[in-house]
Amino acid sequence: MKKHIIFDLDGTLINSLPIMEKAWKVVTNTFNLNISFYEYKKYTGLPFDTIMNKLGLSSIGDEIKKVYFNETKKRSKEIKLIKGAKELILFLNKKEYLISIITSKPRKSFQGIKHLVPKCIDLVLCGDDTNFNKPDKNLINYLLSQYPNKTSNLTYIGDTIFDLQFSINANINFIFFNDNEKNKLPKNLINKVKTVDKLSKIQYIL
Repeated sequence: MKKHIIFDLDGTLINSLPIMEKAWKVVTNTFNLNISFYEYKKYTGLPFDTIMNKLGLSSIGDEIKKVYFNETKKRSKEIKLIKGAKELILFLNKKEYLISIITSKPRKSFQGIKHLVPKCIDLVLCGDDTNFNKPDKNLINYLLSQYPNKTSNLTYIGDTIFDLQFSINANINFIFFNDNEKNKLPKNLINKVKTVDKLSKIQYIL
């Protein structure tokens, strides 16, 4: 039975937030919306359609999705791995951990940055690969069905409150990556959460 490390993608392994902000600015200009990226960012980690619903934009969600993902695609070359991500993944692979990614990013969008992800990642589960989305625990059940009798001691690493909720719902370990305080959890959070400011520190926790 192998230990299994599961990563979120955006904001955890890749620095995609800057291009997301640029894409959202195009969206707000195109549709004349008075919704800041700060408001949008509060829901990152959830499926795009869910974010549109949270922001009261469901009626034009399909049009916004088309513009938004077209803009992120045009800027995909700007995306890089976050410092320490490659080294951490290679370390985990050397230690024979199973390594997966669960992201709300659509498969089509992931294909554009797939080359950034080290090939030793065992499985990448995108937002449209199943009927489940974070923070639904069924995602973990689906993931484990791909590794029958091969995995135990699961740890999920993410950068949002939704990643924490997902881990709680799935009853698995969680490590919060705050990326030198760029990512924050609510101040009134009761749960004690293991937190790192750099990805390189995770290997010492594990």
